[in-house]
Amino acid sequence: MAEELIRRAAPKIVRTYHDKSSWGPGPWQSEPDEVRWSDSSTGIRCVLMRARGLGVWMGSCGLPGNHPWERLKAEDIPTGVHGGITAKAVVMGDGSGMTWIGFGCAGPRDFAPGVTDVPRGQRLIYRDQWFAKIQVLRLAVEIVLATGPGAWWEGAHG
Repeated sequence: MAEELIRRAAPKIVRTYHDKSSWGPGPWQSEPDEVRWSDSSTGIRCVLMRARGLGVWMGSCGLPGNHPWERLKAEDIPTGVHGGITAKAVVMGDGSGMTWIGFGCAGPRDFAPGVTDVPRGQRLIYRDQWFAKIQVLRLAVEIVLATGPGAWWEGAHG
């Protein structure tokens, strides 16, 4: 199931630009720093970006026009995505004027490769690119489901 989700989300833009040399060995060394695509099943625009400094993944999805979540604060958006929605903003720079919502993999049990002073004995988990991508795809599906019965099938997705 997870592999199928990853395959259907073929990236359109993949970029690597962070200097990860001080982060030590780990899967982040071979991962990109930015991935953008439109999910083929939902039509939702999706983005994964690595947080500068921390090195953790942040994921976000664009809300289709007139989506009911546009009226909610980020913390009130009812989603099961990792850590909940931590960011909501209207992005004008990409020309869409679309509202984007997103999450980060920087919770209390998440490992950040850019942080060097991790307390001894603390067990943290690095949330890799594939984990973050599955969370973004989950968010895309939740966005579609929140539009109400039939709306997605009638062309309401973005």
